[in-house]
Amino acid sequence: MPRTSPLRRTAETRATSSDEGFLAEIVEVVDDGRALLRPRDAMGVVTEARLSRIAGYVPTPGDEVAALRVGGVVVVVAVLEARRAPELVLPDGATARIVEGRLEVADPAGRLLVRYAEGTAEVSPVSGDLRLAAPSGRVHIEAGLDVTIAAERDVTVTAQRSAETRLGAREGDVAPRFRLDGKGATITGPEVEVRARRARVTAGLAEALVREIHTRATRIETTAAAIETHAERVAVQAKTLVQDVAELLETRAGRVRSLVRGAFSLRAQSTTMKSKDDTAIDGRRVLLG
Repeated sequence: MPRTSPLRRTAETRATSSDEGFLAEIVEVVDDGRALLRPRDAMGVVTEARLSRIAGYVPTPGDEVAALRVGGVVVVVAVLEARRAPELVLPDGATARIVEGRLEVADPAGRLLVRYAEGTAEVSPVSGDLRLAAPSGRVHIEAGLDVTIAAERDVTVTAQRSAETRLGAREGDVAPRFRLDGKGATITGPEVEVRARRARVTAGLAEALVREIHTRATRIETTAAAIETHAERVAVQAKTLVQDVAELLETRAGRVRSLVRGAFSLRAQSTTMKSKDDTAIDGRRVLLG
C-alpha cells in the first residue's frame, strides 16, 4: 500500500484548515435544506451544502453566501447578496416579502392582501372576510383627516350596551350626537333637521317639549278619539272656518263676544235664550215672526 508523502499530508492539512470558512455562489437549489455551491477560491469546484434557517431568506441561484465547513459538512451560515427579496412563508402558503421598498403580504394564491409603503398601509383582501378583533381589549381607529366606510350591501353596527356618533370630542360641550342605548334613541344638537318625501312615526306615547312650534303645510288632517288643548290664549285665523259636529257643541266661558263685520245668521230647529239679568236687543229694526 503506497504511503502518502509528508509534504502532501501537510498541504492537505493546510487546505482543510483554510477552507473552514469561505465565500461562495449558489449554483442550484436542490431542496429546502440543500444547495450546490461554487466557492470563489476553489477553481470552480461545485460542492453540496446544507442551508441554515435564515428568517425571510429564499435561496436562489446566483446568491452570494458565506459557508462554513464543519467536520466535512458544508453549511451556509450567512447571505451576502440575495437575488430574491426576503420572504416569510406561512404553513398555509401565505407570504410576506419586500418588493421595491414595499412590504407586501399575499395569500397562498399570490393575491395581494396588505401593502405598506412610505407610511401608508392598505388592507384589501381579494376574497374572503376582513376582521379586526380584540377579544380582551378595545379597537381604536384614528385618522388625521377623514374616515370613510362604504359597502355594496349593508352596514351593521352592533353593541351590547350603547352606540354613539358625536361631533366634537370635548366632554361637557353640547355637541351634536346620536345615541342608542337600552332606553332608546337620543338625538342632541343645536339644530335637528329631518327631510323626507314621506315620513311615518308610530309610538305608544309621543311627548314634545318645545318653546315654540312653527308649522307650514298645504293640508293637515288629524284623526283622534279625543283632543284636549290647554293654553292661556288660542288664536285662530282662517279665511273660512267650518265646524261640523254630529251631536253636541258646548262652549263654557267666562264671557263670550262675537264681532261680525257682515251679517250674522243663526238657524236652528228650536232656540232658547235665557238670561239671569237683562236681555238687550239693539238694532235699527227688530223683526219678529
